Parts: sequence; structure tokens; C-alpha cells
Amino acid sequence: MRFYRNVVLVLTATFALPHVTAASMSIVAFDPATGDVGIALASRFFAVGPIAAHVRAGVGGVATMGGAPHNEGGTLLDWLEQGRSPEQALDLLREKYPEGIGQINIVDAKGRSVSTTSHAQARMWRGHRFGKHYASAGNILVGPQVVEAFAERFEATASVGLPLAERLLQALESADRAGGDARGRMAATLIVMRKGGGLRGTDYLVNLRVDDSRNAIIELRKLYMRFKDTHAETPGFRIMEMSRGRDVMWLQRSLEALGFLSGSERTVFDENGEPNGLFEDVTANAVARYKVEHHLGRTPSAGLETVTSIRRELARAGIDDETRSAYLASNSTREEDIMSSLSIVGFDPETGDVGNCMTSKYFAVGPFASFTRAGVGSITIMQSGPFPMGEEMLDWMEKENMTPLDVARRVRDTLHDTGQINIVDTEGRSISATGPRGRPWQGQRYGANYAASGNILAGPAVVDAFASVFETTERSGLPLAERLLMACEGAYAVGGDARGQQGAQLKVYRRGAGFRGTDLLVDLRVDDSTQAIPELRALWEEWKFHHLYGVGFQPIEQTTGRDVQQLQRHLRTLGYLEQTDRDAFDEQGAPLGVFNDATAEATTRWKSAAGLDEGAYLVQFMLRKLEQEVQRLGGDQ
Repeated sequence: MRFYRNVVLVLTATFALPHVTAASMSIVAFDPATGDVGIALASRFFAVGPIAAHVRAGVGGVATMGGAPHNEGGTLLDWLEQGRSPEQALDLLREKYPEGIGQINIVDAKGRSVSTTSHAQARMWRGHRFGKHYASAGNILVGPQVVEAFAERFEATASVGLPLAERLLQALESADRAGGDARGRMAATLIVMRKGGGLRGTDYLVNLRVDDSRNAIIELRKLYMRFKDTHAETPGFRIMEMSRGRDVMWLQRSLEALGFLSGSERTVFDENGEPNGLFEDVTANAVARYKVEHHLGRTPSAGLETVTSIRRELARAGIDDETRSAYLASNSTREEDIMSSLSIVGFDPETGDVGNCMTSKYFAVGPFASFTRAGVGSITIMQSGPFPMGEEMLDWMEKENMTPLDVARRVRDTLHDTGQINIVDTEGRSISATGPRGRPWQGQRYGANYAASGNILAGPAVVDAFASVFETTERSGLPLAERLLMACEGAYAVGGDARGQQGAQLKVYRRGAGFRGTDLLVDLRVDDSTQAIPELRALWEEWKFHHLYGVGFQPIEQTTGRDVQQLQRHLRTLGYLEQTDRDAFDEQGAPLGVFNDATAEATTRWKSAAGLDEGAYLVQFMLRKLEQEVQRLGGDQ
């Protein structure tokens, strides 16, 4: 069964992949009470999240589907940030792509929204519906009831006090129950962003993904429930009653500031006036009094409606709520604040690829600790590091031409605790830094084209394994993604994180080389598994069957695909194949893309002339050499 499936995928990639459309269903939305923007999206398309979902805190959310230019998601957000309305942003995109812009949902941080469906490849039933604070759409759906279910559920939860993430997920679940994608399910994502309101001071309030599951939406719900158990201590994210956490600390401080709690109450505050974060009887009674006074009911619990009211009263009293948020996000000595992780960042000088592989005994670690930009570099942040500064550090490298060492020095000069940081740029320069608050064993190792480190590890053999695997696979012909994953596997083989596995991510970028012209070459994630690395390996193997037909991604021998087609074009240009050879080209001169005897013999002759080893196969650095020869002749004819 697996063999048959692989053959089908190879043929699809060879002949149909240039026209593949990310058929999906999605809703983007804005919450005026909190300023949150977000998206919920699902598809019968592998690892669809990073391709089709685009969200920026304080700006808006965009979903690109059904033949849309996925590489323009960031451009649409830029236009929104510059002050254009969603309709104006779509008009600008239509000017750029007069042939059609596919299916797109947009909402901005003012609640304005729009949807469009304008591409022939958005086939079967396709359509959209948008309204106040939301936009929904889908294609290859069972019928119009799917987008109606999106809209009806989102509108029905407008005033019930639920956080935006819950409302988006409920809308996605409702659309799925109405029939959803006519082909079934494979991947789903849920993202909500708030300026500085996310985990560890980042903008990511929620970022959860399922890349490959027949029950993707059910699995996404499970991840969200787990998220609430482990991370959702942002005020207003959950109903506070018989609970503890940072949101309860915020509540206690706010009630004290508004006069509903006394700072001398020792069941709530310690001798230094710090709240204990326990929702006990005194706090419950204070909440009840506040709610009665503000006509919010009598129950001793605090949900989004109560939190929003408290924030409003703090603002009226001239009390800086942001100061309190900063207090809650400040460094503490709790063990869970020291994020145990191990990671490697790497650069491939043969292809210009840059990326990282990261794993941790930490839930959904990828989105707030891993940062990569095509043509610039890759950064991972661990321990108690400056997670909100990840993109800013990439800006320093891109706009100020700072080296990784310069970046590390600036961070150290700015912050008391740098945490643990790995940085590599696209010149192969690298650095690792470990701050004072890490837990043993901790350490780092870096060299040409890579940097690796970790904390709460089994021992120094872990970072040594990272380095050894990456160094020994240099010029092996393996793609960077494979080398990074092998390095992570090697690190775990000698002990890895001393506390086990939970989250993992593999990310590689190359300018314009990803799906439909994006920079995103590989972006795979496991958010919650005790076998995170083996599951990441399984995703990578599956990814190869869906996408891995670019030149240089796999050794070419006894293979079929677009990479073989390009090889045959190159060999024809250099005179090693004739266009009249029907084993390699059809009657119109199009390459067949099959690595047959004629192609193998031509490959062997070229390798001999180029001074390469014998054998009818090609790997990445050989292909680069072949491409360079073709370029010198002016390109393929």
C-alpha cells in the first residue's frame, strides 16, 4: 500500500505540482475587547499552516487559499499596517496579479473584513462570507453550509465572554461538522496574536498546529485544551475560579489597586506585597464584590468580561495596566520559567538554505523560540532568553549588517540575562551564548555554518553529538533539513533533554524556493508528544513524498520527478543528451523526468569530464556544479 501511494505521489509531483492549490477552509477574526487577531484553518493539505495562515499582532490576519499567492501574505499585512483597508489591500493585489488572486480572507485590527474567491483552481464548491470582525471562506467544500456554519457560530459567540481562540476553534469545528473539506482532513492550525500579550512577552498568544492527521481538527482541540492547562495564564484567557497562575496574580494586584483587596491581607499577599496567585476565598469574595458593583453578576469567578471591565476601570483610574503585565512577564525563579531545550541552527553554503531544528520538554515550543529569515539567518532562543527580540535580532542582521557576534553582544549589553541563544547567518558565521540562569547540564558548541546548545541536558555529549553529526554531513549532498534533523536525532540518542521530549520543530528557508514562491522550504512541527523527535522524523519523511522534487533535495538515481527533468535539460544544454533521444525527451522536446539508462550514462560522462567520482548518481553539490556550467553557457536552451 505504501509503495502504491508513493508512486501516485511521484507522478502527481512530476506533472501536476506546478498547479497544486492549497484547498482549505478558514476564518480570520478580530476581538475588539482585547485587540486580538487570529485565524483558524484546516485542509486536506499536508502541513498547511505556515503556508496559508498569516497573522500580525496589532495589524490583522490573512488566509491565502485556492490558488492565492501565498508569498504575498506578508505583503497584504504590510499594506494593512500602512493604513490600507482590507478592500484596498485586495485591489492592490489584483493589480499585481491580474490573472487572479485565488481565495483570500482578510481582517484588520479595526475589525474591517473582506473575502474573495477568484481563481479557477478554487474548484468544486467554493465561496465565502464575511461580516463584522470576521471573514470566512473555503474551496473543495461539500457545499455552502460550511461557510454559513463558520459565520453563524462566530456571530453566535460574539458576546458570551469567550477568548478569540475559543471562538475561532468553535467556528472551525462547526464548519467541519457541516461537512468541511470534501476530501477529508489532514492539517489544521490555530493562531491568535496580541501585542506583547503572548507567552514570555512575545506576540503569540496561541500558536498550535497539526500537520498530518485524519482527525486534524479533533487533534487541534486537544492541543488547545492542553494549551489552556499549561500556558493560558493570560488574564481573560480562562475563567478564574479555584485556579492559580499569573492571571490570578494580575487579578489580585488589579483588585488591590482598585480597592477591593488589601495589600496587608496575608492570605493573598506576602510580606513584600507580592500576590500569591491562588484564587482562594478572600480573592473570590473580592471578585464577587467587584462584579456586583459593576453589574456583572454575583458569581465568584472572573472570565473575559470581568477582566475587560477591570482593565477599563484601571484605565479610568490612571493605573498603568501595562506595568502590571510587565511585572507578570518579568523573570521569576520558578523552574518552569527556565525553558529546557536543545537546538541547532545551520546554513548550507551550497544552496543558501538556512534553518534550525529544536526540541524541548516544553509544550508547543516552536513558534516563540525559533526565528528564521531567508537570505539572513536563523536564531533559536532558550532558557529565560529574550524571546520577544527574535525578529528584531534578524532585523539587526539584515538592516544593520551585524554579525552573529555583534548581535549577541548587543543583547548582552541590553539585558541582564541573555538566556541561551544560537545564531547563524548566511555567510556561515555563528555564535552561541549561555546566560547565568541556566540549569545543569548546559553548554554550547559552534563552528563554521552552525551553532548548537542546550540546557537541562543529560550531559556534554549532547551538544557534542549535535556538532559531530552536522560537521560529518558537510558536503554529503544531503539537504540542510535532513542534516539538522539528523543532528537532533544524534543529540537525543546520547540523552538529549534530561526531562524528556514534548515539542519539536524543523524549519528551513530559501528565498523564493518554497511552495508557490514562498521562502518557506520546510516548516514542520510537533507540539505535544513524548516521542516528539521520532514524530518529527515521520513528518519529514511524509513531507518528502508531498514536496521533495526540487533539484538537490534528494540524490538522483533511479528516480522520477521535476529534479530529473531539470537534470535532463542541463545535460542537453551541455551536449551530453540529444533532444532526439526518446528515452529522455518527448516529440516536443520536453524532458520525461525519468532517470533511465540514457540519462544515467550521460550523467556518468559529465561527472567524469567534471572530475567527479564515478557512478550514475548526483547529489546536491554536484548539481550546483552542473548548474554553474549551464549558467556560463547562458542557461538552458
